[in-house]
Amino acid sequence: MSADTTFTIVREFPPADLAKAWRDCLTRVELPSHYVAPEYLLEPQFAVERPFAVLAVDCRGAVTGVLTGLHEGHRLECGQISRPQICFDPGADLTATADALARGILEEARAETVLNVYSWTLIDAFRHSGFRMRHTEGVVVLDLTQGSEAIFRQFDENRRRN
Repeated sequence: MSADTTFTIVREFPPADLAKAWRDCLTRVELPSHYVAPEYLLEPQFAVERPFAVLAVDCRGAVTGVLTGLHEGHRLECGQISRPQICFDPGADLTATADALARGILEEARAETVLNVYSWTLIDAFRHSGFRMRHTEGVVVLDLTQGSEAIFRQFDENRRRN
């Protein structure tokens, strides 16, 4: 665990300096999405479910990881199997970042009875924090930049018709 990486829990749109650091992080992550952006906290359909974000912040004040979610009854839901709501700056200390996010989500969860966090990869810091891991088959993702003809050429002959 690195004392140089802390966490910040955000429950409403952040001040300008934190929003900028958060967005700067998103320019470096592999799969940024609206679900891990500051604007996630502004979604009116999530207001009843109390949206939040946990930000990992290094000693320079740079955001190095983001985890967002909702309170749903006595559950904390951080994404879905088809849409994780967690991302890491690949240039940061991933162990320290993941540890900070794990500590932050446990603080946010407090008395919740179920806490679900979805990720494309296994995160050891979460296992070390007491989370149980379950590997699932995954979600099919297609690179649509290739164009439809190139994609269909890769399919099995039977798949093209059915």
